[in-house]
Amino acid sequence: MERRISMELSNVRINKITLKNFKSVAFGEINLNAADLLRAEKASVVGIYGQNASGKTVVIEALAIVKHAMSGEQIPPHYLDCIAYGKDTCTIEVELAVIGWGSDFDFTAIYAFTLSRRSDPNSPEDNLRAIIAVTSESLRFRGKLGDTEYILQDIARTDESCHLIQPANKCKLLFGIDVQVLKDLEYQKVLALYGSRSFIFSSQTIQAAANNTDGAEEVNDLLLVNLVMHLNIFARTQLFVINETAVRNYLHIFQTDNKIKMPMRVPVLLRNLNGVPLNQVMEIETLLPKLNDVLCNLVPGLKLEIAFEKKSIHSDSYIVEIFSCREGFGRFPFKNESLGIKKIVSFIVLFIEAYNNPSFTLAIDELDSGVFEYLLGELLAIMKQSGKGQLLFTSHNLCPLEKLDAHNVWFSTTDPANRYAQMTKKATNNLRNMYLRAIHLGHNDNELYNGESKHALAHAFRKMGRNE
Repeated sequence: MERRISMELSNVRINKITLKNFKSVAFGEINLNAADLLRAEKASVVGIYGQNASGKTVVIEALAIVKHAMSGEQIPPHYLDCIAYGKDTCTIEVELAVIGWGSDFDFTAIYAFTLSRRSDPNSPEDNLRAIIAVTSESLRFRGKLGDTEYILQDIARTDESCHLIQPANKCKLLFGIDVQVLKDLEYQKVLALYGSRSFIFSSQTIQAAANNTDGAEEVNDLLLVNLVMHLNIFARTQLFVINETAVRNYLHIFQTDNKIKMPMRVPVLLRNLNGVPLNQVMEIETLLPKLNDVLCNLVPGLKLEIAFEKKSIHSDSYIVEIFSCREGFGRFPFKNESLGIKKIVSFIVLFIEAYNNPSFTLAIDELDSGVFEYLLGELLAIMKQSGKGQLLFTSHNLCPLEKLDAHNVWFSTTDPANRYAQMTKKATNNLRNMYLRAIHLGHNDNELYNGESKHALAHAFRKMGRNE
């Protein structure tokens, strides 16, 4: 019998992010204040600003790793470089609000994990290859279910030295006492370690917990199992990160996820248009007219069209080509569009879902790249005023600072040990002007810009241009 309670009407949102020894961030914490907005059914919009190489993109990269870890997926090997120079490990911690409207529950879940460098046991001894490993994890929660209050407590803790998970009573509650099941999980833990995956959120761990019939069957005990399951579903289907790779692989579509037992539309990134199954082709055809209604308002005269054909007579997959159609310019392959248009199309489907879905979190790196600044400000104002989901973005364009309140914006500092800060402003203050003034004069104890004066830069240009 599966140990599942209904959490279909619950919503999840990221409330806080904490980083330690992650790239240029020795320590940094960003409080998104999303839980209260989720309870009020309002959008959470947060922008991160700062000079180049000061830790903005780092936050987006950390969320991409969180998505991989909580989805039970392998963390891509290129994230090995995320560990700060001279350090052996880095730590990411996310605090998530899990709030239910249909049933009376309101929880905070805190997931923290440590990434370390390890030698790949499959590589030859004379040419050892480094891999990234999740060497320790902890999942805690606090909150209420009905009239029952839960103080902060562990759901699971694990590291390289412990048997499976701690504390022992939670291990028994989650997995039972079947010797063979526990032995199989020990093996899966080793595979997760050297497979760059989370053990707590691995599919084998979640399935073992769901199938366990030895644990207590009270609702408060079942809650622990279901929180893990629900966070896993959130990461797989409701948390999306847009970065340079996602812009290159530019098209998202929506499908129904048949792997989970609730109706849910799931954005799917089409990475290869040279072998698309028929159901996805039909999804694209259904989506494009609705998408064009939005695009023509963002870029006047723009709409997308689709052409497809079977790869072969006996094939069940199709070759798909997306075309841009513009008034006065005719029809041409979308791959020849400008980077700005590709950027808009890469995130607009997800942006629409974040606008309508309270449990949808979208993180976009360099949202302003290639996007007209007035349009950028309008998009953020619309999301903030009438959206329902969560949007986190980085930007260099200062126009949105005139659309957002101070609590919607974090600034990166020059101090790696205190990487992020906020400003406090009165209703009459202009946040953009405050930021520009703080660049020159500093803000409280935080320096927001570390660079030479324009005279020093001009001198350096002249010196470099001289013929020796």
